[in-house]
Amino acid sequence: MGAGADVPREVPKLEANDALPRPAWWNGPCDVGDNAISYQLAARFDGLQDCGPGSGLSGQDYLTDFYTGSWGEYEWECVELSMRWMYMAWGVAPYAANGNGVVPNYPHGEAGYPDVTGLWSQLRP
Repeated sequence: MGAGADVPREVPKLEANDALPRPAWWNGPCDVGDNAISYQLAARFDGLQDCGPGSGLSGQDYLTDFYTGSWGEYEWECVELSMRWMYMAWGVAPYAANGNGVVPNYPHGEAGYPDVTGLWSQLRP
């Protein structure tokens, strides 16, 4: 599912000082029920748990969908962490991007994707 897709509405919107809940699609902490070698890492941001090990240790990636029909992400790659945060915090559906394409590939203003062009320019040095 790509740009313009309907994002499930049960996604909570992050308010100031809120912590994000565990994703509904996970089976246990860090999705260990579906990805048996997963474990929690020390990093957290807005309650979003960072997990590992990623492909370097396991030798394979595990493709997961945030909801039925969504663009799939590989646990625990950098893009998955970014997409999971944007989905859990803002309800932004995952979309096609490698790590260097998360910002340039963002579908500004399309249905379900707020136009954040001004915000991106503030983030660039």
